[in-house]
Amino acid sequence: MRVLLCGYHEAGCRALRTLVSGGHEVFVATHTTPDGVSSVPDLARDLAVPRVDGSPRDIFKVARDFAPDIIFSVYYRAILPRKVLELAPRGGFNFHPSLLPRHAGCFSGVWAILEGDRMTGVTCHRMVERVDSGEIVDVITLPIEASDTGISLYFKLVDTAHALFERVLRQADCGPLRGRPQSGERSYHGREVPFNGIIDPEWPRDRIDRFIRALYFPPYEPACVEFDGRNYPVRTIEEYNRLLRECGSERARQGEPGVPVVRR
Repeated sequence: MRVLLCGYHEAGCRALRTLVSGGHEVFVATHTTPDGVSSVPDLARDLAVPRVDGSPRDIFKVARDFAPDIIFSVYYRAILPRKVLELAPRGGFNFHPSLLPRHAGCFSGVWAILEGDRMTGVTCHRMVERVDSGEIVDVITLPIEASDTGISLYFKLVDTAHALFERVLRQADCGPLRGRPQSGERSYHGREVPFNGIIDPEWPRDRIDRFIRALYFPPYEPACVEFDGRNYPVRTIEEYNRLLRECGSERARQGEPGVPVVRR
């Protein structure tokens, strides 16, 4: 197949290796990659795979000439417009790290931990104009452990996304990818860090613990708590408890001056 792969980060790299090793003709659309992140552009260069880094408009120009049979989006960070999707007669398919329609959009794993979900997974769905709302082709589920953090769950989901990508690719090699409509309650999250990364001391203690774990994703900033107008990073619930003890637990509960507070 002639595949337009829109990919980013480690999941995009794994998908690219799978496509190349499978003998598919690939063109890559990707993003500039920060230091310390698995680089799809670097891998494409090493594998002599043509690529474009840029906007969906740039993608349309090269994809039109490439004439893909199918489009796969693997952790790609931009929305593909209809005119790009219509270039592939077999359609475009996205691999989203949640059990759609729950946690569509961004920070899916973070929100799954924060909201106390016991299960998550990766969904392959057909791409349509509305984000993360097309028919579901295939799903692999994954339990969320009580000890999971944002970073541990992220890489579990990357492993799951790769397993699902290989499975869907085998299906695509055999014929059309058929789906079913999404069902259930939809939730959507934007690209903003939940609650600006700030702990609300009025939350129940189990929610505070989930929030701290959800936002633990080195090298990015962890959750923080405000104290005397200053933010203090908190990486574990034990650190949070120690900070409260230092401030005085009674004053913290009452929200008196000089204790952790939240300003919305």
